[in-house]
Formats: sequence, structure tokens, C-alpha cells
Amino acid sequence: MLINSKFYLRLLTGLFGSGLLLISILNPWTYFVIFLVILISCLKEYYFILRDNGFRPFSFLGFVIGSYLFTLSFLVSAKLIPSTYYISLLTIFPIVCIVFLYIKNLSNSLINLSLSFAGIIYIALPFSILNLITFKTGSYSYDDLLLILIYTWVSESFAYIGGKKFGKKKLSYISPGKTWEGVFFGFLANIILSLSLSHYYNNSFIFYLIFGLIVLIIGIFGDLFESLIKRGFSLKDSSNKLPGHGGYLDRFDSLLFIIPFIYFYLLFIKHFI
Repeated sequence: MLINSKFYLRLLTGLFGSGLLLISILNPWTYFVIFLVILISCLKEYYFILRDNGFRPFSFLGFVIGSYLFTLSFLVSAKLIPSTYYISLLTIFPIVCIVFLYIKNLSNSLINLSLSFAGIIYIALPFSILNLITFKTGSYSYDDLLLILIYTWVSESFAYIGGKKFGKKKLSYISPGKTWEGVFFGFLANIILSLSLSHYYNNSFIFYLIFGLIVLIIGIFGDLFESLIKRGFSLKDSSNKLPGHGGYLDRFDSLLFIIPFIYFYLLFIKHFI
């Protein structure tokens, strides 16, 4: 009964969150708001993990720079401001240097600052690259983002179910719950999904299959990387904000790795279409 209750709680949370996400991406401004909220929530959990383990990250600095990077990328990609505004990012380093002139404990501050910027690279940068995907044609289109989400959900769902039912061979010591059998089920689900999409849209099966493989394989590494962070700090979940799923970082860890690879994949294949 406990297993069933956890499964249904996970299912309900997943359905509600997925529905909200799908509705939000239909419009560029709701997409912007929801992903900015997700970005800040993931950063918040990342900095809380550091703070709870004796570090003192520059959270406010991380929130400001991360939000600014995402917003700037969105506005430039949407052609609301010229790309020359990217020059403003060059002011970040001098500002940080000026702040450091008034910090006494420089050694610990350098460590904390490095960890703070690691969060920006890990979380804010991928979400900023997502804007380049949604505006790759010059105007907003959620098609590729929808593909990323669908493949991610299908891969993770079937890998979870397959792993629970048949999982025996552990994928990595970092995350004992993940198995090779689960990966196999995720792969089979991706093949079926790719066949369905290629038939429905009359597009190349190979395009969808490679797209799905990138999501599956890179998503696993994204998941394992976040598990490595949690294992290093003896945590099960990044938070308990999402019942049955843990935290925002637990839910979007795969996406953080997937987005850059999908962007370069789409950039690469356009030369052959």
C-alpha cells in the first residue's frame, strides 16, 4: 500500500506539473515566466544545499546574474533588443572584483564565489540556451521544446517502470535506483515514440530517433550528476517541494544537460536539411 500511495502521489504531481508546463509553453511570455520561476527555484535549492553543508554561497548574486542571463537571452532571441546587449555581460566580472575589495575573508569567499558561479553555469546557462531553441527560426515556436519534454517524460517514465519491475543490474553506484533494464525500457519507448512521430508528421525517423537517444543518454548523465551532488552531501532529494518527486532540481536535472546537446544537434542538422 505504501508503494502504491507513493506511486500515485508521484503520478498526480507529475500530471499536474506536466499539464501546467504544457499550457505555459503555448505563449512566449508564459513560457518566459514559468521557466524563470523554475530557474530561480533550482538555483534556490542548489544554494540551500551548499548553505546547509557549511558553505556561504552568494545567493543574491547568483539569482540576479542567473535571472539576468535568462532574461537577456530571451529578449535578444525574441528580437526585442539587439544582440549587442550581450556586451553588458562583460560588466559582471568587474562588479564582482569591486565587491571583493570589501571582503575580509578572501580565501573562503573565493570558494563560495566559485560554487555560486558553478550554479549559474549548471542551471542558468542551459535555460538561457533554451531560448535559442524556442526562437531558432526568428519567432517563438514551442515545437522543439515540446519534443524535449515529451521524450524526457517518456524516457524517464518507462525507465522508472521498467526498472521497478525488472531492474537487477545497477547502472551506477552513484544512484542505486537506476538500472540497465530501466534504460532498455526507456530506449524501447523512444523507438516507438520516434516511429509514431515520423509517421504522424511524415518526417525522418532517423531525426526523431537521434533526438530521442540524445534525450535518453544525456538525460541519464544529467540525472547521475545531480545524484552525485546529493550523494556528496548525503541527501536523498534536493527538497520536498514536489510531492513524490523531491525538488525542482530533482525534476529538471536531466533537462539541464539535455538542452545544450539538443541545441547543437538542431544547429548541426540544419546544414543537411
